[in-house]
Amino acid sequence: MVATLTPPTISESYAGEKNLLLGCRNRLWEVAGYRQEQCDVEYDEHVPSIVPDTYIAICPAGWMRGPVHSGGGVFDFLYSVDVHCLRKIGNEARDRLRNTFALRLESINAEVEKVIMFLDFSYDLMQAVNELIETETGSTEGFVEPLRFSSVDSRPRVVSGDQAALSGNDAFMVRTVRFDGASRITHRGQEWEGLH
Repeated sequence: MVATLTPPTISESYAGEKNLLLGCRNRLWEVAGYRQEQCDVEYDEHVPSIVPDTYIAICPAGWMRGPVHSGGGVFDFLYSVDVHCLRKIGNEARDRLRNTFALRLESINAEVEKVIMFLDFSYDLMQAVNELIETETGSTEGFVEPLRFSSVDSRPRVVSGDQAALSGNDAFMVRTVRFDGASRITHRGQEWEGLH
């Protein structure tokens, strides 16, 4: 008889990422004051075809092995989240876009600061995410370390509605806030079966 460790299913592992994204969205809705039409999870980084002047897109940014990950039965994954802050510039003539860009920069930076304030190092957020995971999977193995602010784009960028999968000719200023380090530790099932 050879010992094997039964890994969690992909859906259980994915529950960490999915519920982390939903938890971030819910916190921005409930605590930061964004309306539902202003903020949502966008798995493919494309926002809805019609959005208000300000839109917050919460996107998956992958996960990686953490420091206690081992072949001995412990999964330690560090999850990351990207938050794209979009601000509509409007249909401006090219020679006037620079002035519009400058005026919108202060506005979008306020959204960036707000996102950082409500998502960075928040144990309340992680508790809410763990409750979502337990509801979905029955697992009490939730996140043990919070999301941490990592970086903001060095400069905002302008994208057309077409690039952002939006309708119309409007341009949008986008600045991305990156978070990482949210650690979720799970254990592989200790079931003993034949190996391979």
